[in-house]
Amino acid sequence: LEESLREADRGAHPVDQMLTASLENLRHRAVRLAAQLGGTCRFAHLQATPLASPVAANGDPAGKLPSFGLTLAPRDMDSQALVAELESQPTLILGRIQQGQLVLDLRTVLPSQDAQIAAALESKVANA
Repeated sequence: LEESLREADRGAHPVDQMLTASLENLRHRAVRLAAQLGGTCRFAHLQATPLASPVAANGDPAGKLPSFGLTLAPRDMDSQALVAELESQPTLILGRIQQGQLVLDLRTVLPSQDAQIAAALESKVANA
């Protein structure tokens, strides 16, 4: 929330940034994060993945925006336990479980938060 308010003070509302982020930008960020995290060898699965972000536009809860993010499964930790750990961070990191893997949608994350996400994932998986 604090980061979101700082972004809003700089003239760019975070929700606008998230909704208008280009698919190419999201893909680039996902590939970069996957490469950064892939060097740790602590993930049984780690991939930059095309996604569809749910949005409620014009009252239609079924609306989707193309997106990119990460799908990952830690080697020595249950994905659901990792979600719980990430949600307890000072900077809340929300993900969802699909087919036993953690899914992080980068459309819901500001670019300035990518480093925090990488650090949190590395820390939580290293301490498993």
